[in-house]
Amino acid sequence: MMEITKGTLKLEPKILMVNEDFVSVIIQFSASRDNALMSMAGVDLLKIQNGQIKEVWLFSEDQEAENTFGGK
Repeated sequence: MMEITKGTLKLEPKILMVNEDFVSVIIQFSASRDNALMSMAGVDLLKIQNGQIKEVWLFSEDQEAENTFGGK
C-alpha cells in the first residue's frame, strides 16, 4: 500500500486492546493515489506468539471502497 500510494498511507491507532495472544487495534487510515482519496476506520486483529506477529486479520469500514482504491 505504501508503494501504490507513494508513501501517503497514514495510520492512526485509536484504541488498543489485548487479550492473551491477541491484540486488536481500532485504527483510522487514509491515503491518496492519483486523484483518489481514501479515509476510513478499521480494526486490525493480530495474533502474537513469542513476541512475534504470527497472524493478521484486517477489517475495513468499507471493504469494497478499499478494494477499489487498491486496484482490486
